[in-house]
Amino acid sequence: MLVVVFVGLASLALLLKQEAKKRESKKAAEAATNVNVSCDAGVRVIADGQFWGITQSRTNVICVKKTADNMHRMILQKPDYVPQVFTVTLCDWRKVQIVANSFIGLPPPPAQFVSPRDKFNRTDYGFGRLTVTSDPKDCTVGFRLETKPMPTDKDGAISFGDVCEGAYPIVFRHKDQILTTNITFRPHQRVSLHADFAGSCILDLIEMEARYRESIKDLIKKLKLNDYADFPALTEKQKNSIVWQLRYDKKWGQPNHKVICRDILEAQGYSFLNCILWTSSAIDLAEQQGWKDLTPLIAKIYERPKDVWVYERAFRYLRVQAGKPVSTNITANADILRRAGSWDSKVTDGQLLAAKESLSKEPDKEALLVYMLIEATMSGKGVTERGREAAIDVLKSLDRETVVQRVQQFRRDSREFGRDHIETAAKWLAVD
Repeated sequence: MLVVVFVGLASLALLLKQEAKKRESKKAAEAATNVNVSCDAGVRVIADGQFWGITQSRTNVICVKKTADNMHRMILQKPDYVPQVFTVTLCDWRKVQIVANSFIGLPPPPAQFVSPRDKFNRTDYGFGRLTVTSDPKDCTVGFRLETKPMPTDKDGAISFGDVCEGAYPIVFRHKDQILTTNITFRPHQRVSLHADFAGSCILDLIEMEARYRESIKDLIKKLKLNDYADFPALTEKQKNSIVWQLRYDKKWGQPNHKVICRDILEAQGYSFLNCILWTSSAIDLAEQQGWKDLTPLIAKIYERPKDVWVYERAFRYLRVQAGKPVSTNITANADILRRAGSWDSKVTDGQLLAAKESLSKEPDKEALLVYMLIEATMSGKGVTERGREAAIDVLKSLDRETVVQRVQQFRRDSREFGRDHIETAAKWLAVD
């Protein structure tokens, strides 16, 4: 009798357990509803900010969890086309279906040369941009159900420029090591991630840069209390960041920046990218504030400049201090040579020849050497050789030994970036 009762209780417990599972399954089914999406294959689908995947055929099913108000936002995104946005209401008693319209291509970007006064009306779709790098570069990146190998060139970066708002997983794989994280995009957001396999982490470079800038601002406040006396003891990166931040905040050029000015002149900037701007602005500040005790540093820059534009700025400062400003005839004719090399130049051959002949007759040979070296090393997008050839001809009319010595000095001391322009001028001047 006891055995029968025990078996009956066990059967009842099993039935109750099965009934509970049925209720849970029914509750889960009620909590989510299938949404049929009809569109082309290859369309990215985002449901309530969550990246669902890429459509594989004309008919696709998305399981969407219902919310309190049952209103859901769906985004269909096709690369290079205008995204389509739908708002759907989930109901138990009717089928939910989304049918995409024909996708419209995005309008072309503005032309390369557009006047600032011209307005280019372009609809803003709020796309974000993702840039990824890694160390080592021998890895793959999985994003939006696509897997790409990381480029192994110098830059070694992959950019995704058509990212809709929403949440996306990203996976980095290097041999057997996997790094993964989730990123959420807001409209117009830029995200830059770096996979550090040695440290087994994914770094948010933009967030790190923001924190670093805040630390630089705090450092500036501390330095200011002592009139920047501790500035020379900082690292080159910190110095460069401080000058950049002062310029960005439009606070550069104060009387208490003399210590910074001296340090910049001694180093001629802290990298090639700021050599011209930082050093030239330091010479400007020394001239504005009348810091004549810094003149010897500027004279050293003139003797061993790292860039032709810094060379010209130091030369012009020293000439003003000596009461011998450069002739406007030289600067005006040098400007003609510069404009003659532009892709849209309106300088005629006659005007160019007249400017070259006038420069060749100038008695100020030192100034000619400075300004013609600038024109002889001019290069850039759309630049022609007309102005450079004229400058080379003028340089050939100067003292050969002086020209050779200066070209060789630039070969030794100029920054690596841009040195090929020096080599081109040296070749044309037959300088070994």
